[in-house]
Amino acid sequence: MTLSQGSQQCLQYIGAVRGYSAATLANYDRTHRQFIAFLVARGRIDDPKHFTVETVMEFCSHLGSLKIHANTILNKIHGLSTLARYLMKQTTGRGRPVLASNPTLGFERPREVRPATKFLLPDELAKFLAVPLDPATALARELLVDTGIRCMEACEANVGDLRQLGDAWYVTLQVKGRRQAGGEPASIPLSADCAARVVAAVQARGPQSPTAPLLLTPRSKKRWTRTQLTQAMIRVGRRAGLTRLTSSPHKLRHTANVVARMSGVDALTRASMLNHRSLRTLARYDHLVAGETMKGREQQRAGLARYIGQSVSGAVSAGCDSPLRLAPSGVASKSSD
Repeated sequence: MTLSQGSQQCLQYIGAVRGYSAATLANYDRTHRQFIAFLVARGRIDDPKHFTVETVMEFCSHLGSLKIHANTILNKIHGLSTLARYLMKQTTGRGRPVLASNPTLGFERPREVRPATKFLLPDELAKFLAVPLDPATALARELLVDTGIRCMEACEANVGDLRQLGDAWYVTLQVKGRRQAGGEPASIPLSADCAARVVAAVQARGPQSPTAPLLLTPRSKKRWTRTQLTQAMIRVGRRAGLTRLTSSPHKLRHTANVVARMSGVDALTRASMLNHRSLRTLARYDHLVAGETMKGREQQRAGLARYIGQSVSGAVSAGCDSPLRLAPSGVASKSSD
C-alpha cells in the first residue's frame, strides 16, 4: 500500500462511515497530497515508511518558512493525524500495522492563535446596509445580516429549506458540527421583514425545485460559491467606505450576535440563534462597543452605593485622615501638611 492509496481509503472511510463533511474531506485530501508531494520533492517515495515524526516536522518547518499561519499548520497536522490513525489500524501482508505509531504526536505542535474577530460598529453597519444593490445580492446581504448564518450555509441553502410553521418562517440547514450523514438539521428563524423579502423573491421566480438554490448570483442565476459570496459582501463594504475592516460574512455573523446582545437577548438564546452547541463558543462572539465599559463602571459605582448602604463619596471622605492632592506625576497622594 502506498501512502496515496492509504489516503484515498482513509478519506473514503471517514466520509462513508464517520460522516465527515465534503469540505473536511476536501481539506484533508489537499493536505495529504501536499505532504506526499513534499516527500517526493525531497527524494523520498510515496510509502508509509516515510510517514515519520522527522518528515512531519520537516513538512511543518517548510510551511513555516513559507510564512504559513500557525493555525493553518495545525489544521494540516490534524489532517495527517487522521490518516495516521487510519493506517495504524490497517495491516500489511504479514499482519503488521501499516504504521506503528502516530508521527504527528511526537513533537511540540504550534500554538493555536485566536485573534479577536472584528465586527461592524453601528455607523459601519448602517452604511453597509445603505449601499444600493441588485436584488440578488441584496437578498444575500439581508439573509446574512438577519440570521448570522455561516457563508457556506447560505450558499448551500435550497428553496426546499424555506419552511413555514404557523406565522413564522425558518430555513432548515445542515450546520457546522451537525453535517455528518444523518445529522439533525437546524431550523434557523427569520425575522418577519427578512422572511417577507425571501419568500417574495422565491415566489417571483415561479415554480422551483426543492433543491434549487435559495440564493442566486445576480448574473448567471446560479448558486453562490463561498468565495463569490464572501467577495461580494467585501465589495459592498468597500462601496460603503469601510476601511477599518472587511465586511466578510463571518464578521457579519459576529455583528449579528453583538446586535442581539445589545437588544437584550440572553446568552442561551443567542447561542441557539447562531447554532452553537456550547456557550463557551458564544464567548468568542461577544464584543463590547464603544462606551459600554464606561457605562459598566458607572453601574458598578451605583451598585457599590447600594451594597454599602450609603453614598460612596461620603464613605470615602469619612475614611480619609487628610485631603488628597495630585502629585506632579498625576498620581493621587496625601498632603504632607
